[in-house]
Amino acid sequence: MNHFQVRKCSNLMKADLSLLSKVTVEYETLKGWKSDISSIRSYEKLPIEAKAYVERIQVLLGVPVSWIGVGPGRDAMIRAK
Repeated sequence: MNHFQVRKCSNLMKADLSLLSKVTVEYETLKGWKSDISSIRSYEKLPIEAKAYVERIQVLLGVPVSWIGVGPGRDAMIRAK
């Protein structure tokens, strides 16, 4: 995730209120999905849009996603590819 400071990009988040008041946020909109995924237990069965969301998170963070929560229960987890 990048935090933008007066047209300068930084990977560090500084706890300086005067600096943070000058920060502008860059939002990104991704396609969503309307289907219930709470019973899905494999990555391959997720909607294309959900997989695209996970892949985008990996790119933004620069680390692989290992687990995906699809519901409130402990068993509602999917091992990512």
